[in-house]
Amino acid sequence: MAVIEVRGLTKRFGPVLAVETVSFDVERGTVTGFLGSNGAGKTTTLRMLLGLVRPDAGTATINGRPYRDLHEPLHQVGAVLEASSFHPGRTARNHLRVQAMAGQADDPEGVRWLRDLLRGLAADGATVLVSSHMLAEVAQTVDAVVILDHGRLITQSSLAELTAGGTVGLEEAFLGLTRHSRQEVPR
Repeated sequence: MAVIEVRGLTKRFGPVLAVETVSFDVERGTVTGFLGSNGAGKTTTLRMLLGLVRPDAGTATINGRPYRDLHEPLHQVGAVLEASSFHPGRTARNHLRVQAMAGQADDPEGVRWLRDLLRGLAADGATVLVSSHMLAEVAQTVDAVVILDHGRLITQSSLAELTAGGTVGLEEAFLGLTRHSRQEVPR
C-alpha cells in the first residue's frame, strides 16, 4: 500500500497552471526522488501534500488521510521545504561550509551522512520523498523517481527501470524525458 497518494492534483496561480492533474504513489520503505527543473511544480505539489496550499482539484494523502487530518502529524511526517534560514549575503557554497562546520562534518562527509540517513530510514520502513536537482547524488540514494515538467507528471518508475538497469545515467534519462515533453504540443 502506498503511504503517499497523490491523485489528480491541479493548481493555478492566476493565469499560471503550476500543477496539472498530477498523480503518483510513494511506497513504504522506499526513497523516492521527486525530480524536475525549476518551475516544474515540485514545490507546489509538496505544499499541497502538506496542506500549505489548497489544490484546485485532486487529493493528496499520507497514510490515507490529508495532512490536516493526521493524528499528531508532526510525529508522522517530517518535512523541510526550501532553505529559508540562510544569510542573504552568503553564497550557497559558504552556507554549506557554515552548516558543515556547525555539524562538525566536511561537505563530502555530510553528503554521505545524509545519504546513509535516508537509506537507513527507508530500511526501517519509513517512506522518504526527496526533491533535489543533484541528479548524480539522487542516483546513489533513491529506489524510485517521480519526474515533473511544466506542472505535468512525465514518469514514475523505479530507478532501475528508468536507467535500464544502470546502462543509462539518471541525468541522461531525465534530460531525454524532459526534452521530449517540451516538444509536445503546448498547453
